[in-house]
Amino acid sequence: MKIEGVKAYRSIAIDYILKPIDIDEPRDAILKVKNKLSSKQIEKAKDTEVAFNANIGNKGAYLNVSTSDGFEMISIDDILYLHSINFYTNIVLNNKREIITSRHLKDYEEQLRSFRFFRIHNSYIINIDHLKGVIAKEGYFAELSNGVKLKISRRRKDDFIQFIDIA
Repeated sequence: MKIEGVKAYRSIAIDYILKPIDIDEPRDAILKVKNKLSSKQIEKAKDTEVAFNANIGNKGAYLNVSTSDGFEMISIDDILYLHSINFYTNIVLNNKREIITSRHLKDYEEQLRSFRFFRIHNSYIINIDHLKGVIAKEGYFAELSNGVKLKISRRRKDDFIQFIDIA
């Protein structure tokens, strides 16, 4: 019994059922697992501080962003690009407004990909809907609808070209 207990502890067990089995123990164990999963999902949502009202395409979709004053709902359509600044992310909007959030760029990467966003560089994620063109002069640059040119990393260039062909 001691060996099984150590194995359970090492595998981060939520509960442990001993023989002979009391009929209430499995039910209680299942409830513990359900509660643990629910609390983990809530924690994950709080950790990312990002929630989506996902619809088809970017229309009507919002990104909830934690700010110093609370949180703000930003229309996905309004986001031009996201820029990493050390441990913060600067979200640049098409109305020339910028929002600084305490989340890492990586937190936004997977969540925005389904909304036609692509990470072109370690420091940048762009909205493909605001992509004006790709400039191949002394490296590759993504030109956005506001005229800003952002460097495309050599490592991500081929994936980016393939992404915009599909998107």
